[in-house]
Amino acid sequence: MTSQQTAATFRHLQKGLADAERLAQRPTPANLDVSLATLVQVAAGLKDSLPGLPAHQGNQELLASAADIRRRVQRLGRLLDQAAALHAGRKAVVGAVLEGYTPAGEPAGYQPAGRLLARI
Repeated sequence: MTSQQTAATFRHLQKGLADAERLAQRPTPANLDVSLATLVQVAAGLKDSLPGLPAHQGNQELLASAADIRRRVQRLGRLLDQAAALHAGRKAVVGAVLEGYTPAGEPAGYQPAGRLLARI
């Protein structure tokens, strides 16, 4: 891959990462799902680009871009992990409040109401 192609790939990955970061700032379940899916795509794209980086050792801009993408992927991954843990904790509290406790003393499982869409 040429330096221009690698730079274009990194710009594409950075744009996707910026979109994922923006969605994570409004942590609705849908936004977090899309953010995670985008993060997985960006991480895969970076992984695919890494074998070609040694050919660009003299290009500090490309190396800095790769390092920046890697750092941002790791940071967003940690943020999404923490959001998932927070959601799991909230689910346990809501289950205890709404459903009580099991005979074993554990919070009862909470299952939010589902939606049914019927098209006629």
